Amino acid sequence: MSFKQTDYTSVTNDLAVTLSTGSTPNISLYSDAAGTKLFVDSDGNSFSGKVVSNLNYTEPHNNEDQSQVENGFLLFSFTDGTTAKVTDKLDTVYYGIVAIAFKPRTFN
Repeated sequence: MSFKQTDYTSVTNDLAVTLSTGSTPNISLYSDAAGTKLFVDSDGNSFSGKVVSNLNYTEPHNNEDQSQVENGFLLFSFTDGTTAKVTDKLDTVYYGIVAIAFKPRTFN
């Protein structure tokens, strides 16, 4: 599934559906619709099989001196400490979610 500016609700909903089944959603970000080419951010990082810990969208806004509008962006924070920033009008990103079954722990 693709997400672009203003269509970020799809990824949020898909993550919520996976969580509601008791599974852990592992997300991979791609730069092609076929899901064969991993999305690479401006720092050269790719994102495959990551567990999202936080998802935050920043609306488009004026920069400090009001001279230009900064694009909005979606920021993924992952449990391994990495982040992925998907910027409106610059990045076209597709995603795939794999549900990983939760394994209950037992204590003796």
